[in-house]
Amino acid sequence: MIFFFDFDHTLFDTARLRRDIERIFLKGGVKRASFHDSYQELTHCGGYGPDAHAELLAAEWRDVSARESAMSEVAGLMDDARVYVFEGAAELLQALKQRGHRLIILTLGNGNWQRAKIASSGLADLFDQTEIVSGPGRKASRLVEITSERETVTIIDDNPGELKAVMAVRPGIRCIYFCRPINPYPNPGCEEVNGMAELSHLLLDV
Repeated sequence: MIFFFDFDHTLFDTARLRRDIERIFLKGGVKRASFHDSYQELTHCGGYGPDAHAELLAAEWRDVSARESAMSEVAGLMDDARVYVFEGAAELLQALKQRGHRLIILTLGNGNWQRAKIASSGLADLFDQTEIVSGPGRKASRLVEITSERETVTIIDDNPGELKAVMAVRPGIRCIYFCRPINPYPNPGCEEVNGMAELSHLLLDV
């Protein structure tokens, strides 16, 4: 069996990381409203990365030194990003691996930033493959490219739009909506879990 896992907000507490980056940027003179607006702008276009974010806010930094100091501190967050991994995620992945399943990360975003988070999360070695894509519906098309209809596939994701796209192109795939604890989106019409404990119960207690 093949399990596709989204990374952000599914295995990794990206909301917590965003708050930490926000705190660092604000110390450097960036306004809170500007941080939020620019963060959303970059995220929605699939290109978020701290360097691009800092550049977008170039006019708001107190001075060059403040920006450089902030970027150094943000880079330090990636020295060990295991603190952002949801409790129980590593154990679930290890259990699935021990049962002989194939595990693939399928995530949207800026390639360099996604690779940095995944590498620092401590989860990379538990996966057989990592796929980083950009653009709406691209997860679905990439999944179709690397699997066949004969294979048994499950995908776990917090983004209902991406799950709907998968269901449209491969109705036989098992889709599991990982509902965020904060500002959850409506269920896209598939199985739903609220947190890692429920997901582990669903996938392992069979």
